Amino acid sequence: MDRMVRDERGVALVTALIALVIVSLLGAAALTLAGGTINQTIWDRSSGQAFHIAEAGFNQAVARIKSGAVTVGTFNTKFSAGEASVTVTKLNDYAYQVKSVGAQPSFAQPQARRAVQGIITYIDSASVAFADGSQGQVVGNATIDGPFFMRDELNPSGNAFFYGGPFFIKDDASTLNPTGDLVLGGSSQMGTAAEPIILFVDGNQPYAKTGPKLYASAVYTDVPDLQMPIVDADAMPAKRAEADTLVIDNNDVLDGARPVLSFTGSESNITTGSYPGGPYLIWTGGTTDTLEIKGKVFLDGPLTVGGITYAGRGTITANGVINVTGNFQPKPVSAVGVAPTTFPDTDVFGLVTPKNMSIDTNGKVVGMLYAYGTLYMKKVDFWGSAQTRTLNLQTNPYLHIPAGLNQSNLPPGIPQMAPMTAISGWQEVQP
Repeated sequence: MDRMVRDERGVALVTALIALVIVSLLGAAALTLAGGTINQTIWDRSSGQAFHIAEAGFNQAVARIKSGAVTVGTFNTKFSAGEASVTVTKLNDYAYQVKSVGAQPSFAQPQARRAVQGIITYIDSASVAFADGSQGQVVGNATIDGPFFMRDELNPSGNAFFYGGPFFIKDDASTLNPTGDLVLGGSSQMGTAAEPIILFVDGNQPYAKTGPKLYASAVYTDVPDLQMPIVDADAMPAKRAEADTLVIDNNDVLDGARPVLSFTGSESNITTGSYPGGPYLIWTGGTTDTLEIKGKVFLDGPLTVGGITYAGRGTITANGVINVTGNFQPKPVSAVGVAPTTFPDTDVFGLVTPKNMSIDTNGKVVGMLYAYGTLYMKKVDFWGSAQTRTLNLQTNPYLHIPAGLNQSNLPPGIPQMAPMTAISGWQEVQP
């Protein structure tokens, strides 16, 4: 009997020891699993914070580009949760590639790191040729060199060439059939093999990125929107009221003594008259005549100018059609030359109308243009920027938007648009 009791006690002791070992193993496994879960949780949180830090660094680069204080190269920026290393590479005058690597120290790992990358295209509104309405026409051997924004379909005919860029083709939501398509008719071409363009297009783009119709370094479908300021007939009373000193209407006489608008050369080339609804101004002076303007001038009627040079910084807003019939460029002409590479900073002239504007010079025009109607360009070498609802290019016009134009180039009185920022190809990449 005593032996049986002792055997049972031995079995119970062994069983208890085995149970204790099993419980200990289970406890250790649970602790290991719990520790791993905690470490994973810490890592996941740190990795998420690193991603947000990378985003914050990217957004800081966007802000710097918008402010003009962009730093090409790598800069580090610290946040409360960690640090971002941001590398900015300039692709052209308007586009930058930005890569931001976010780092967040972790207790579970040496360091959590995530990275994002994208292309930032930033264009000051002063440096865009802008056609806001549909039915824009590019016919004949037209050339556009520089940033160009077109709403609705871009369908040039003839031998139209598009250089520089970037080019934006936005669908027109106001129409029954918004497309935003690119159609390169005739022998038209965008970009060259040596200098490909950046293209943003909402609709169809049926061309290969590398010739013969299109040479593009990148094609994006997320097209930013750009809204044209409205300066129509209803805005004319306000334009008249804000004019600096001189308002040209039935009660004013043009002469050289005016403090805002003055002339040199033969004033016999200046004529005024009347038409149903108001007066008009025509100046077709010789090459020695200079129009000097400072500030904002309002003309209650149509305007025709041609064959003159100008000085000063100012804008004529004409409550009527504007016709430019000859050379219209800053003085001295030698400052611009045959092929200017920079836009004049001192003498800048603007023309504004709520109606149509026609540029038909067989010469050179330099300035800033705004037409709420249609802007017709024919046989002109134009340097500057233009805003219009419909752009109609005919008979070999050359439209050149010099690089680097910004708000400081705008003369007083030119309607201003907000700058345009496009973020394309944004994605997470390897740190």
